[in-house]
Formats: sequence, structure tokens, C-alpha cells
Amino acid sequence: VGFRQQPAPQEFEEVKAKRFLVVDASGKGRVMMASNYKTDGSAGVYFFNREGTESGVLSYDGRRRDDGEVDAYAVWTMDEFKDDEVVRIAMEQRGGTKRKYLVFTARPDSLTPRARQWLTDRGAALAAARTPEEAREVRRQFSGRVPARELWAARLWVGEEVDRASLVKLNDRDGKTRLQLQVDSAGNASIAFLDATGRIVRQLTP
Repeated sequence: VGFRQQPAPQEFEEVKAKRFLVVDASGKGRVMMASNYKTDGSAGVYFFNREGTESGVLSYDGRRRDDGEVDAYAVWTMDEFKDDEVVRIAMEQRGGTKRKYLVFTARPDSLTPRARQWLTDRGAALAAARTPEEAREVRRQFSGRVPARELWAARLWVGEEVDRASLVKLNDRDGKTRLQLQVDSAGNASIAFLDATGRIVRQLTP
């Protein structure tokens, strides 16, 4: 009774499961490989911190719609501790349009009362939306009601846009692009300086 035989490693040619959870020494889930974990048909690997909060994901989904067009995406996100994502690497394909990008997002250390109320109201409105179109309209209506620096703001965007332009966007604390480096689909390069309204105040070309 003083000794217990350790289970021998086992090998399988194939294991079929909807979820596979890796736990730490205390039994807490730290890594999950799953399909349909987000109820949207996607499959991915999800990471959790020691307190059980999701802290990042590597996910993919793709399908051909009834009209023959393709909907697909791949995304790798990194979250701040017990907060939302601050780094995203992604690919999106919607029919004939494609985007590939890297984005860094800034989030405040704490939310103002105004920001907390905005999140509550927006969440309720999105929950009441009956179609994707209604959800998009809710997001549009709530956009700009609270300064982005109180919620989240993209500070850096690097990638290829749907018009096949290669872009680097450097944004201010409210997520407004102030410096943009671009090579368009025809190979024309430019550097643009913008004000807070999005107006180009100076542009440099070769």
C-alpha cells in the first residue's frame, strides 16, 4: 500500500470528442480545444488564466453559403488579465472580399460610470436585436456616444484591406487615425497626416 503504480502512457490513433480540456495541478481548466464552444460553429483552442477567465483564443471557421459564396475567418487574440483582447491577428473572407490584419487595442485600467452605463445599455440593445442587420444598426447608433479612450481604441492597424491596399495606421487615444502609410493596389505609395476629424492635412508621395 506504500506504493501506487503510475498509469502507463497510452497511445490512440484517433480520439473523437466535442471538447478536450487540459487542467493544471489544482484541476482548473487552462486550455480547451473545442468545436462550437462559442455556439457559432467555429472550432478553436481557448486559453484560461489561473482564475478561470478566458485570456486568449486561436479560432477558425469557414463555410460555403447557399448562394455559393464563402464565409471564413481565422483569428488569434491575446487578452489583458481578466479583460478583453488587446492584440488580434486575423483573416476575414466574405464572398469576394478579403482582409488580413494585425491590430493593437488600448483599454483603460478602469471604466468610468458613463462607460459602464454605455456597456449596459448597448448590451441590452444587442440582446434585443432580432437580426444581424438590427445588431449592426445598434452598434452604429451607439458609436461615438462615449469617447473611445474610456472603452477601447485601436492604436495600431497593419494589414491588407478589402481594396487590396497595404496599410499601416497609427491612431490616437480615441482610435482616430492620425498617421497612415499606404501602398495602394496599383503600387502607389503615400504617407498621410490626418486631424481628429479624419481630414488629411498633409500628404507625401514619391
